[in-house]
Amino acid sequence: KNKKDIRVENLDKLLNETYQAVRARIPQEDFKQLIQSELAWLREVEAYHKVYEKQEYGTIRTLMNYNYEINMRNFRTLLLMLYL
Repeated sequence: KNKKDIRVENLDKLLNETYQAVRARIPQEDFKQLIQSELAWLREVEAYHKVYEKQEYGTIRTLMNYNYEINMRNFRTLLLMLYL
């Protein structure tokens, strides 16, 4: 695997571990709200990809998308950590 894949994999793992830690710690009612927030976040990410794919950024396109993927995972993980 290349360095890019490993970094994204590690961030996904941290995001999932943080999500599970929050799930185990907060009341069920709060967790239901968190699920709605997670679904909204996923819709936002998907919407970005639809807009992004229509753009013509040339050779920098891959780097821009990679940076977006990294930043979104980092940001969501930090938001989840606020519950801990």
